Amino acid sequence: MGFQFAGKAVYTAVWVAAVSLFMELLGFSTQKWLTAGGLGTVLLTLAGRE
Repeated sequence: MGFQFAGKAVYTAVWVAAVSLFMELLGFSTQKWLTAGGLGTVLLTLAGRE
């Protein structure tokens, strides 16, 4: 139970950080950075589900 809660807390924190980073990258409006941010988010999603 405790481990599962900790895992969800870490997963949520990672998503918040990823979204914050993505929003920051959006401010630059650079296609290369947006692509890198999108790939990073996908990788985080795949890593989180395994």
